[in-house]
Amino acid sequence: VPTVFFLRSGSEPIVEVEELEGAIEYGLLAEGPSLGSLEQMLSQVFLPLLSNGGSSESGLLSGEDTIRNELLGNVSKFSSQVSHAIQQLTGDIHLNIPNIVIENDALEKVAEDYDLVSQLESALAEWTAVLASAIQRESEKVTVGKGPLAEIEFWRERNAALASLFEQLNLPNVKRMIQVLEMGSIDTNLILAFKTQFNELTKLYMETKDNVKFLTTLERHFKNISSGSLTSILDTLPPMMNALRMVWIISRNYSDDTRMGSLFERIANEIADKVGQEIDVQVLFKLPPQEAISKIDLAKNVLVQWHDVYLQVREKIEMSGRDAR
Repeated sequence: VPTVFFLRSGSEPIVEVEELEGAIEYGLLAEGPSLGSLEQMLSQVFLPLLSNGGSSESGLLSGEDTIRNELLGNVSKFSSQVSHAIQQLTGDIHLNIPNIVIENDALEKVAEDYDLVSQLESALAEWTAVLASAIQRESEKVTVGKGPLAEIEFWRERNAALASLFEQLNLPNVKRMIQVLEMGSIDTNLILAFKTQFNELTKLYMETKDNVKFLTTLERHFKNISSGSLTSILDTLPPMMNALRMVWIISRNYSDDTRMGSLFERIANEIADKVGQEIDVQVLFKLPPQEAISKIDLAKNVLVQWHDVYLQVREKIEMSGRDAR
């Protein structure tokens, strides 16, 4: 269905009807790949427009900068959600499920039908191969990017790839098909192979779902580090570290040194890169001395604060008694 959109281009009050034409942008998302058009508009128009707004040279946030950064974060999150929706709609693996409706009270009767059982066996063999391929493909993927947001994106992409497959195999009618094969098939190796792959898929999907849930609680902090000013990073560090501590305590998969340590390394690299971008020697020498010193002091404070708050939260974790290091 075609979709009409309206976008207000300014913040001034609209008093007269004649002012609407200049104050309102509008257009039509044609019937068809509307989500794709929306994704392109967000990624190629709005996000670059907001990102190129810049911040004050002093590194201090004005009220306008704060509003823009908040809007940038929300638009970025919405763009990511649109991308994931497209992936789920168009990039998922769709199983070839036989057009056979099995009622709960007819399981034994269907299990005695040789032709139906043979048809379901062929389908199960195909599902097993699809599962093995999907699991192998996901196990070979690596995180693309250095920052902590890349970690979130990695798990979200995996979740999108596995969610539809897992949900299809948990449809009530599909479950009954598997029950029929357990009752009527003599090929025990086929059923065992499927169960092995399905158990592996379930384990992988549950881990992925859990990671997405917990990492999402950290996303706004990571975005502040990635796209905010040094001042906003300074304000972000204490709440971010407390949130990381909660993930360490509650999460089943981020409660060990290996995975959490890797995430901390990503955060440290992001902060270091951000400070390196802000402290450009060529730019500093062109600034008035007091302004240059102010920027250097701010960058130093960010690094010192990161070091101090990390040690404070680590000490709290160790004192809490969970896997003290």
